[in-house]
Amino acid sequence: MNIEFPSDFLNKGKEVDYPKNFILQKEGKMATKFWLLKKGIARYIYNQNDKEYSGWFDFENEIVGSIYSLANLGVANETIQLIEDAELIEFDIRYININDEKFIHLKYK
Repeated sequence: MNIEFPSDFLNKGKEVDYPKNFILQKEGKMATKFWLLKKGIARYIYNQNDKEYSGWFDFENEIVGSIYSLANLGVANETIQLIEDAELIEFDIRYININDEKFIHLKYK
């Protein structure tokens, strides 16, 4: 899903570069950040019965993050790994009002 971000929303993030195989989110940890993927691919990994499964992938111009954890429903159910070098805009959830109309619009666009 490609999303247009308002510039005042983008200003709340910082541009970061992470290498291939970098772990953005670990399963079992509360999410404190989410990302806009400018370049690269992120893989969502689930573990069940000692097996690793890919749940889905995020691509350029998509939001990356553990929705379950970001919504305060509990710890992340997945590990999120970059499968190639990536450029992202990183947002700290502490500085984002998830009830803000602009944020709600991003989630449901």
